[in-house]
Amino acid sequence: YIYQVALASDTKALWDYGWCTTTQKVLEQNFAQMKVEFVMNGKTVPETLVAVTQNQRQDGGYCRWLTTLIESWPPGQHQLEMRVTFLQPTDDGWNLYPAGTHIFKYFVNVQD
Repeated sequence: YIYQVALASDTKALWDYGWCTTTQKVLEQNFAQMKVEFVMNGKTVPETLVAVTQNQRQDGGYCRWLTTLIESWPPGQHQLEMRVTFLQPTDDGWNLYPAGTHIFKYFVNVQD
């Protein structure tokens, strides 16, 4: 998954990943067999800088959100990657996802 983004250097951005399931129990089971990494310009964002929130959707689904804040952007191009690894086949209650890693790449071009 590849995305191109253009931003001004003073733009603050919330970068997040969300995962939803049919029940709270399934959500806990899924995250026990998932690994989610935020990588910016080749460096992993420390877990201490990632906020974890949860909510229940109107349709009854349960979601967990992992979010980090990027407050400043030096001019130039930056590469952000969200790496989501399923350590084993994972069923969210709706669909079955095979084991493996999904990589979401964001190429961010920053101008003054």
